Amino acid sequence: MSALVTVLSKFANSWPKHRVPLERADTALAVGPLGDALAREWDWDAHFVSWVATPETWVVTGAPRRLGRAALDRGVVVELAHAVFECDDPVAHQLKIPARAEWRDQWRRAIARLLSEHPGAFVYETKGGGRFVYELPAPTVLRGDIDGQKWRRDYVIAVAYFARRFGVVADKSCADWTRYFRLPRVTRDGSRQDWPTWGDPQAIRQLHLRAEQCDVDAARSLVPTAFRAPQLARAFRGHTRASTTGRGILYHLLRARGLIADEFEDGSCAVTCPNAAEHSVGTDATRLYPPRPGEEVGAIHCYHDHCTGFTAAKWLSFFTDEEKESARSAAGVFRLDLTGILAKRRAP
Repeated sequence: MSALVTVLSKFANSWPKHRVPLERADTALAVGPLGDALAREWDWDAHFVSWVATPETWVVTGAPRRLGRAALDRGVVVELAHAVFECDDPVAHQLKIPARAEWRDQWRRAIARLLSEHPGAFVYETKGGGRFVYELPAPTVLRGDIDGQKWRRDYVIAVAYFARRFGVVADKSCADWTRYFRLPRVTRDGSRQDWPTWGDPQAIRQLHLRAEQCDVDAARSLVPTAFRAPQLARAFRGHTRASTTGRGILYHLLRARGLIADEFEDGSCAVTCPNAAEHSVGTDATRLYPPRPGEEVGAIHCYHDHCTGFTAAKWLSFFTDEEKESARSAAGVFRLDLTGILAKRRAP
């Protein structure tokens, strides 16, 4: 069966920003198969979102509701089974006019190149451009803001990949999991929309792509916030009796094992993840960030599921006491007792 989507009106108020739903007849929310939603002719201006909420979510919200980003901080859990990419004619978007014929011709050729390597998308044009939809290899569950950020990161990497490989320029702002999209055959401003489509909405295939490091770097430039390093524990501040070299303990640990791949002007490094043995097959896009002022450890930001949410203490646990002692000496850190610090943090 086709993956499920949530269909709703663009006028529906989002929870938790709006505690009370907008009382209009066309703000109903419904869940159904993706293929049916894409193929159906709607007598109203129907939109869909990528997420489907768990039944427990409606207990939290009080009723089925459109969700805002802050919902993930309130106990809401959603699942995404497909990805939607939107492309707009930039000139038409700026002038508030339909996409130009020359832009559509160029976009169709670019989409044809994409489909030749990644077949099975459902593609449909819109007033301002077009969209294409793929199913995900596996459903993505969002249980909190960290998951939401990971989704944004993976999405913009795909955007960068499509632009580099096929010249398909998708909207990076659609990386927001709450983004909603107008369905192909709706009634808009009293007029039936019937733009060209390609593909079978009932047989949308999965998207498998192998992004390269250049795609990760391009994505980081597009949406830097999606690649923000995890915040280090403040407990590590003020525990040195000598200044550090600025590189940090993790830098010297990784360097001693030969895991530093490249160093950049901003002080960050491309590294091999110490937990690489648990990674699935794919590009290792792990980054090491230098310590903040007053800190001495540094931060590893790994983009694989098995490393999500790792703390500084967790990264340090991949190394022996002897390695850590040598790294502290190389970093100019004197007697950093991580065990004692963590014990103090756990104390009531």
